[in-house]
Amino acid sequence: MKRCPTCKKANLTKGTTTVERTFPSRGGKVRAVVENVPALVCRGCGEAVVAGEDLGRAELIAASRLMDAGARSGALLSWTRRALGLLATDLAALLGITAETVSRWENDRVEPEPAVWNVVADLVDDRLEGRTRTQDRLRTAAVSRRPFKAPVTVRFEPALASGG
Repeated sequence: MKRCPTCKKANLTKGTTTVERTFPSRGGKVRAVVENVPALVCRGCGEAVVAGEDLGRAELIAASRLMDAGARSGALLSWTRRALGLLATDLAALLGITAETVSRWENDRVEPEPAVWNVVADLVDDRLEGRTRTQDRLRTAAVSRRPFKAPVTVRFEPALASGG
């Protein structure tokens, strides 16, 4: 991007901005503020433009902090699911439920069990850390609903001795 989308001038420079998101939650609204998000900032009008990848990461950080603080609402669940890049049908398949159940959660008609929030928080944390462990395990569980009979071979590796 060479020009500011607001004032149309070529005054963009590297900088940072703050991303804020507010959601309804039990007992009122909650707000997450993510500071120092990389952005192109217009020297003329002050408009900040955040790259999609950085905005996505800021949204995941906000979702993680909100869930860690105990925020719970259908709007937060819906927004977090979308920040993860999941359709309602994708989340439903991972959790072994119907998309209609996800819809009821997101529209605050039914409150998800605490375990659902923990799984969603783990999906967010994995994404922030560049892992897919939780999603991989959920997919494996969804596919293998029949008895498991194959042998599993593991190698025991002793823990590293602590210096002392």
